[in-house]
Amino acid sequence: MKRIILFQGGYCGDLLLGMIDKDALEPLLLSPFKKLFKGRATSVNYIIKRNRAEMKKYYNYTDKEKKNYYNNINNTIITHDTDFCLEYEKENTIQIICSNDSLLSIIAKRDYTIHKFEKESKGESIESFTRSVVGSDISDVNEYINNYSESLVGWQQIPFLYKFDIKNIGTEKFTSDVCDYFQVKDTKWAKKIYGKWLEKEKFLKFQ
Repeated sequence: MKRIILFQGGYCGDLLLGMIDKDALEPLLLSPFKKLFKGRATSVNYIIKRNRAEMKKYYNYTDKEKKNYYNNINNTIITHDTDFCLEYEKENTIQIICSNDSLLSIIAKRDYTIHKFEKESKGESIESFTRSVVGSDISDVNEYINNYSESLVGWQQIPFLYKFDIKNIGTEKFTSDVCDYFQVKDTKWAKKIYGKWLEKEKFLKFQ
């Protein structure tokens, strides 16, 4: 069954895919092979298979290439491509939202932190990232959090048919939320991935 998880940066879509479908992941190999995975999407200490996260970088593809991709999937994938999903894949798309407004600033901080690390590791500035997201060069984390949080409120209002609310992320209830909504069969696996993720991201203090 085709399921498209649409999310904005910081909304933990990689985590969701890892919890939902064990088959979407492969072990994160250590040196000397780790260079092979540079730039790949990850879920805790696993690599997401390339064909499941191809459309996170949707801007690298034409509409024709995207249609070919979506026409040939029959499992769960993740993407950031709001416009394409809204126009062509609305019935198969699940938009990830967060109705807990107090968490939006944490989501924004998470997005900033992840991309700042990625940019600095490449010798690039964070401004090149913030420009593409909020339309201006921002180096201050608090300014980015304010701008991005405001944009998320509007994005969540886009009329997709299906939405999954991550309002309980950071709590024990989040696992049951995910497993119930996405009908996850391997609940032990989902709990394992979520537990590892919580340990990794505890500095954000989601709750």
